[in-house]
Amino acid sequence: MRPAALDAELPFPLSELLAALSEALRRRPFRQRIADAALTLGDESLMPFREARAGRAD
Repeated sequence: MRPAALDAELPFPLSELLAALSEALRRRPFRQRIADAALTLGDESLMPFREARAGRAD
């Protein structure tokens, strides 16, 4: 399947979604998003990871 054929079936081009996804993950990495979600759900086992991340600039 050609990319243009797939894009025609989507509400917007897949390349735009991938570019937006890449930018969002550059601003806030996936690991940080997972840790934040786990802490929101009350998983305290990730607290040391969270504290270590707070001291680093990404």
